[in-house]
Amino acid sequence: MPVTTSGGYNTALGYWSLITNTTGYNNTALGHASMYWNTSGFSNSAFGYYSLLNNTTGNNNVADGQGSLMNSKTGNNNAAVGVNALLGVTSGSQNSAFGTIALENDSSGNYNTAGGYGAGIGCYSCTGGLYLGSNVVAGATEYSWIRLGTGNTDTLRLSYDGANKWWDFAFPLKPKVSYSSNPTMGSSDFNVLINKEYGDSAAHSQADSASATAFTSGNYDTTFH
Repeated sequence: MPVTTSGGYNTALGYWSLITNTTGYNNTALGHASMYWNTSGFSNSAFGYYSLLNNTTGNNNVADGQGSLMNSKTGNNNAAVGVNALLGVTSGSQNSAFGTIALENDSSGNYNTAGGYGAGIGCYSCTGGLYLGSNVVAGATEYSWIRLGTGNTDTLRLSYDGANKWWDFAFPLKPKVSYSSNPTMGSSDFNVLINKEYGDSAAHSQADSASATAFTSGNYDTTFH
């Protein structure tokens, strides 16, 4: 750690760890080239080969495991535990990944949480997602999804779209739960429809009409309003 000029309270153990630090302080880097490019980032902890390697100005990050948060440069308040966890994050903040290659490909996403081997795989710029389970697959840019299970088929999925207000549940039987003022289910089976609460008799008639037309030819369907 020979380059440090005014930064204080840093701990570096390992070849090239914190080697370019100038004004960063309260950092701990243990492992070969951990926090190598840090200049002014502070209150970071990196444990493992290449952990937080490219961090420059990011603060309050924790990386535990080889390659964890390796590409993060300006992200803040991230926690990565596991080999290559949050490997691809460059500017994303407030993400938590626990497990080998959890959220490995996420680059600029924020507020995501993943637990399990490969949890959140496929996510590149997700926001507010929760991914629990081995290899739980995420969409590239999805918003506020909850995915639980294994892989892409045996997974419980719950999503929320602020503009359209709808949820989608997918189980092995592939049922679907939808919330909308004007939903359409088509001919699929095992569906549950929850209509918006209108609050008066005329509105309930409207909801009844929506329920009657939501399903065209599906089986085992249920509606609530």
